[in-house]
Amino acid sequence: MIPRRASLGTGAALIMVTVSLALWAGGAQDSQNPSTDKEIDTMSPDLPGSGASRVPPPKVDALERNGIRYEPALSGLPLDATDVSGWMRATNIASGEVLWLAQVYTNPDPVDPFLPGGGRNMIAMKRISMSGNMIEVEDIRSRRFLVDPETGTSTPSGG
Repeated sequence: MIPRRASLGTGAALIMVTVSLALWAGGAQDSQNPSTDKEIDTMSPDLPGSGASRVPPPKVDALERNGIRYEPALSGLPLDATDVSGWMRATNIASGEVLWLAQVYTNPDPVDPFLPGGGRNMIAMKRISMSGNMIEVEDIRSRRFLVDPETGTSTPSGG
């Protein structure tokens, strides 16, 4: 036979566990921390600024001329690349062969050791277009560069 005192203690413990689980699972509202259904219903991970610390970079369309695709290079960079800004790749469309991979521009800001990913902010490309017989690249800071489509070498274009 179970003593009466033990069964009361066990019953009280079961009630506390049940209430705790109900509060944890959201089955009951915590009177110490009230929240409204309106607050819960309006939260969405798809809202702008609901978790991202900055605006994503613009989508830059590749430029295709004479069977060559010129595009921003976001992957496949050299292992020793400490600055991931301004990389561009030229690829033969028919064969898929990479003709050149070059850094068109660099990030002029000093390294910030508190930033993730090597301590540098990436300066994204904004636009790739043709300018005469050269490729013109513009970054999000409105700096412009002319790129030789044969070699990938670049020079500032003013702007």
